Amino acid sequence: MAPSTGGQPTQVIPAVAPVTQWPGQPVPPVAAPSGGDGRTPLYRRPWVIVVYVVVVALIAAGICFGIPGTGIHGLLNAPAATPSPSAGAASPSAGSSASASPSRSASSASPSVTPDGGTVVQSIQGVLDQATADRTGLAGAINSCDVAALGTITDNRAREIDALRSVEATRIPNGQQLVTDLITALASSQSADQQYLSWAQGGCQGTYPDFPSNADATARKNDFARVWNSSIVGTYSQARQVDPNKF
Repeated sequence: MAPSTGGQPTQVIPAVAPVTQWPGQPVPPVAAPSGGDGRTPLYRRPWVIVVYVVVVALIAAGICFGIPGTGIHGLLNAPAATPSPSAGAASPSAGSSASASPSRSASSASPSVTPDGGTVVQSIQGVLDQATADRTGLAGAINSCDVAALGTITDNRAREIDALRSVEATRIPNGQQLVTDLITALASSQSADQQYLSWAQGGCQGTYPDFPSNADATARKNDFARVWNSSIVGTYSQARQVDPNKF
């Protein structure tokens, strides 16, 4: 112990000699850093490194060569782009079908409109009006022995009968009976008119005869007028009262 300057003894700490590495002496291994549990970190383990290298190699190979449509493979074998039709352009099939459809419908369509009751009544009333006009001119044609007028009246009766046969009689009350009675009445009138025409063509000798068909026509006209005036007139605005002696 060395003497102190102030009268107190001073403690001397012996010097420690530095550790010297002698030539040829092995250096002690340095411990690798480890986790808290003392095991080697995962990224330092050999099998993890091998797996990582293999995965990277497979991904690189797949991108470049193995996956169609990607990487170099996709660039070399990509299909050529085909232009899509524009929104305003119509396909030939669509255009042809669109243009052909109206012509087909126009050629195949038929006027199959079924008339209602009012239309049926109007058609029958039109026949009655023409028959009344013929009956009015009949007496004058007979008295004047007008062959042409009698021929026209006879032809008109035939047209009136044809018009009634195309009427849908079932559309109105008692329609079938009405049309049947009127057709029969006009057919009897046509027969009488034809006989008057033949008489006139023979020179109208003597007083014109009273043919039996006149009586048949009058009976049928009475049957028609009774049903028409009671069940049709007042129900349909197109119908008017008829006099069996005037058509």
